Amino acid sequence: FLPVTSQATPPFWCGFAHEVLCELRASLPAFFSGACNESLELRLPDERVLRLVDVSILRTCANVDVPREPGVQAILEKCGTQPVSIAHILKCLNVQGDRVPAQSQLAGSTDEWWSLFFDLLLDAGDKPDMLKAACAAPIWLLRRSAGGAVTRVALPESRQHVFCNAPPGLWPWRQEVVFLDTSSKAELRVALSAACAEPWSPSRMAGILLGCHLEARKHAN
Repeated sequence: FLPVTSQATPPFWCGFAHEVLCELRASLPAFFSGACNESLELRLPDERVLRLVDVSILRTCANVDVPREPGVQAILEKCGTQPVSIAHILKCLNVQGDRVPAQSQLAGSTDEWWSLFFDLLLDAGDKPDMLKAACAAPIWLLRRSAGGAVTRVALPESRQHVFCNAPPGLWPWRQEVVFLDTSSKAELRVALSAACAEPWSPSRMAGILLGCHLEARKHAN
């Protein structure tokens, strides 16, 4: 029942069909949710994303609904609806306030879960906004002490130097120096691709120590 256009369709009817589809796309959330919810966004399923996060979490934390009924999906496809993506998981991880905190449900996820999560982020590596959002999300393992990292958190705002692949027996000695521990090759590649971190090297550490020493002497004088 949706309008269909072709190369032979006059421009007026092409514009009319486009307006109909836009209006329908805007109204679909209210039709399928049973209530007027203008903020609700409908998306087609992506099974890789749905392996990581339940539809109920997406609906609560990201205002996204993923209908599973084949008939509804067919209508969404005709309307040009896009699949749910890794961006919606990032939104869930960043949610704050009185909504169900996705962090508490995802924080205990296994290394396999995080490996798939970072694989999806790598697939979105051609989208700078996505990588920028990843840098700000609570998804990183920070080495805070000799015991290593335990929970995933956001990078501290005070950071000046963030390194990955630091030797196991080494940990940060200044607040502005951060060491990232990574649990998979995909996680390491995301950290480097997003410019969240740089590879650790002895010469780089020596340069930072020298800079700290010169800064201390400057203030002492």
